[in-house]
Amino acid sequence: MSSWTANYIRFYVTGIKGTSESSAKTQVAEFQLLSGSSVIATSSFSTSTSNNSTEFPDGASANANDGNLSTKWGTVINSGSITNNNSGSITSTNAVFLQFYSSSGVTFDQYQFYTANDVTDRDPTYWQIQASADGGATWTVLDSVNNYPTTDTRQTLVGPFNLNSVCLIGTSDILMADLTFKQIKDINRGDLVMSDIQTNKTIKVARVLKSFSNTAIILVHIPKNLISNIDDIYCSEKHVFWINGSRIYAKNIKGVGFVEKSNTYIIFNSKTKEPIM
Repeated sequence: MSSWTANYIRFYVTGIKGTSESSAKTQVAEFQLLSGSSVIATSSFSTSTSNNSTEFPDGASANANDGNLSTKWGTVINSGSITNNNSGSITSTNAVFLQFYSSSGVTFDQYQFYTANDVTDRDPTYWQIQASADGGATWTVLDSVNNYPTTDTRQTLVGPFNLNSVCLIGTSDILMADLTFKQIKDINRGDLVMSDIQTNKTIKVARVLKSFSNTAIILVHIPKNLISNIDDIYCSEKHVFWINGSRIYAKNIKGVGFVEKSNTYIIFNSKTKEPIM
């Protein structure tokens, strides 16, 4: 599982659960960043909302990191309409984001949020996680989620979610965008790979953003035919798979083993080839 360091982080909501209200609104009780499965204290971070929307009277952006599930960040879109689950993609003019800023920067490898206290139709179901390390001049999409089945239960955890990444031994084959295979140790920044979008079981072309490696690490061994009929899989304990409609860490799959591999273990971040809004 890979991490990312940035000063600015955006939870960019691009779709909601329903359209029962006359104007498009979205809300969450809390939005949290994690490192090594631990929630990062972000109460000192400054927060803001995109200027194409108006926060609810009780929906200030600062409520999203106050540690209180009884408060919430909530906003209404000023122009256009945000998509629902049955609509197509939307444009930057009617998406909305919750932004965090830390002057010293923050390093994280996961994120999660809690549903708010009311109106399930406002729940995010499409979103991106975007980050900037240069004062907001450029933004990188660290994760992109489409049509996620956000729970209807109020004030409830959704996630955690890993950043887009691949975490396998260096000799593992990766399917490239031209439908050829390349060993992960030979993949470089800028290469185009086929990325499995686990939340909606689709495959999109993604561009490799960065890579790094470790050696002599304990990996999960998933035998052939346990979840794939192609080959044995060796991956990190927190490599996420989509099994029977649920996200599950490799270490929690029944029937796996644990081995120490001296082969190079490589993680790389990638993003789907979609506009950064």
